[in-house]
Amino acid sequence: MKIIINYFLLIVVIVVTDLFINFYRDSLINNQKETLVKEAKTHYLSLVNMRHWNAQYGGVYVKPKEGMKPNPYLENNTLKVSDELTLIRINPAWMTRQLSEQLENNDFSFHISSLKLKNPYNKADKFETEALEYFEKTKGTEYFKFQENKFKYMGPLIVQEECLLCHQDQGYKVGDIRGGISVTLNANHFLEQISNIEWISILGKIIIMTFSIIIALLIHKQLTNNKRLEEEVKIQTKEISQQNIYHRNLLEASIDPLVTISSDGKITGLNKATVEAIGISRDELIGSDFSSYFINRDDAKKGYEKALEEGKVLDYPLQLKNKDGKTIDVLYNATTYNDENGNIAGVFAAARDVTELNKLRTKTEEMAKLKTMSVLLENISHHWRQPLSVVSTLATTMQFKNEMNMLSSEDVEKMSTTINHNVQSLSKTIDDFKLLFTRDSIKKEVDIEQLITKVLNDYSSYLSSNKIEVIKNIEKVHLLVYENEFMQIISNILNNIKEHTIDNKVIFVDFHKVENSYLLEIKDSGGGVDDIIINKLFEAYFTTKHQSVGKGLGLYIAYQLVKEQFNGMMVAENCSFEYNGEQYKGLKISIKFSLDAI
Repeated sequence: MKIIINYFLLIVVIVVTDLFINFYRDSLINNQKETLVKEAKTHYLSLVNMRHWNAQYGGVYVKPKEGMKPNPYLENNTLKVSDELTLIRINPAWMTRQLSEQLENNDFSFHISSLKLKNPYNKADKFETEALEYFEKTKGTEYFKFQENKFKYMGPLIVQEECLLCHQDQGYKVGDIRGGISVTLNANHFLEQISNIEWISILGKIIIMTFSIIIALLIHKQLTNNKRLEEEVKIQTKEISQQNIYHRNLLEASIDPLVTISSDGKITGLNKATVEAIGISRDELIGSDFSSYFINRDDAKKGYEKALEEGKVLDYPLQLKNKDGKTIDVLYNATTYNDENGNIAGVFAAARDVTELNKLRTKTEEMAKLKTMSVLLENISHHWRQPLSVVSTLATTMQFKNEMNMLSSEDVEKMSTTINHNVQSLSKTIDDFKLLFTRDSIKKEVDIEQLITKVLNDYSSYLSSNKIEVIKNIEKVHLLVYENEFMQIISNILNNIKEHTIDNKVIFVDFHKVENSYLLEIKDSGGGVDDIIINKLFEAYFTTKHQSVGKGLGLYIAYQLVKEQFNGMMVAENCSFEYNGEQYKGLKISIKFSLDAI
């Protein structure tokens, strides 16, 4: 029934709107037509008044222009004033004709005509004949119609006393219609307006129809949704009714301890799992202090107080104890609930036993450590292989030369130096990898500018001897950071610059805040690296130098520290820049530190 009513109302609105558009369209068209009629009627009345004025004086005499002849259909058509001047009599009909000839143009013309002619020039055309016949039959006062792009209007000429001077012989009497004056106007502008009005009305109807279709679809959709919602409400009502039947049993069947706690921390309700976990009867638990059943009572109290303050608590860790002294690791999820007046009545808390999960997590962490140690040993093995091979080869060579009495003191010194260098390299490899696993455990508040300057001072000898200028742009800020790791990251980047750049003249070190992070940028003028290998710079085994002199660990370790210790991101890219009027190319390493980790 609702669907029928809604669609009926929509149809009524469409019909009423269509009628209104048609009425408005017709009103505009009539207004345009009335404007044309008024304009034509004004011309007609002006001519009638001029003719009346002329007729009052029985015609007027004028001095003829060259070639102008008297009206042959008019008696007493001339007046001799002197031998040199003869005036010509102009009656209303002839005056009207002359005016029509002078004023005729594309926008306006007029013509006098009659069904009883004296002058053939005044013969009526088809429209004028229709109008004059209409006047005789109906005694009407005006007649008009459109012909193509012209608007034709005609008004009658009523016989008056002064008219009989010329027309009495035709049998007219005062009050008769003896002819009329037609006015022709250019109707192009009117027709354009009518066309525009028609298009606007059509467009309006299209818009209304489109809008109506949309409304109909929306009504249909809404009614469909309403019907669906009604069905859903029925189903949900039924489900709620069913749930109310076994709601309490469902809570009791939960294997997780469930409790309700008042705003002062007293247990007001619980399920069977809570009784089993604590080992105390329901009657004893109701009204007792919730926090008294946990190893750390203060943490338990803070938990439900936080829930009351913030509305909820998620995965809140506690250790539940029962009457036998056994502890259970639990994670509590708690939320507030309201009374019938909408006020907070207390907290509903659910505990999840994570004792076995914690054991599994501990085991997983131990396995992860073993895997990490395996990777560490594999990396150490990889980086030791080349130096050990060199040491072994040199030791064998020294032994062979000694047996052959070919070992000189110079050989001993040279080979010993090389062996010592490789042994130092082995030690350095241990130190590098050790850094990944023996990190600072406590953050320190430090002046970032002083910390970066301290690292740069360690390279002062290298920088001065190679005439390298360092440009610092460091924001004045004190931050909590892992100091040694932060310095090691910068040091490893500077080591990379030192070992891999030949023609380096300037190094830029920038540190500043960018949105929700801090950005460290170190840029050199050493020419950059090949684009093919730039994405491999942070790999553990990658180096652009020979394996005997390069391990490829510096940037790898820096990258790992940034990612794991500072929750940051480290990228390398070639760059071009201008400094002191000179163009440079180099490598820029950018490190974005998370605000959560710094």
